[in-house]
Amino acid sequence: MTCSTGAATNWGVAYLSLFAFRSFWRALRPGALIPSVEPPPTMRAVIATALAFTFLNPHVYPDTVLLLLSIGNQYGRARWLFALGASVSFLAWFATLGYGARFASRLMSRPVTGRVLDSSIGVVMALIALKLTLMPIAT
Repeated sequence: MTCSTGAATNWGVAYLSLFAFRSFWRALRPGALIPSVEPPPTMRAVIATALAFTFLNPHVYPDTVLLLLSIGNQYGRARWLFALGASVSFLAWFATLGYGARFASRLMSRPVTGRVLDSSIGVVMALIALKLTLMPIAT
């Protein structure tokens, strides 16, 4: 069964409109993220989880092999500099995610932050739905 471009656009507009509506609904009824009352996990459990996410992730191997080796190999003798730069970038990215999550947890515990975030998401989804509505359908 195939779907025409117009029908696909209509479904997309409907989905995005519903998404926007739900975001605005949540913004009117804000909540806060409540920290867990359970004790934090042990260092051993954290390390085991990190290793599992790293080495059991099926995307890590194609990303590493295809991205680093195929793209890096284009730089000839400088491929090792590319690999070093990519490695430093990965470390910086994951460190930023970790420390950023700690900062964001304090910020997200306030209801006003959730209200602003939900309102922003609702506006973006509504604008995308509007753009899809006004976009001419190619045949």
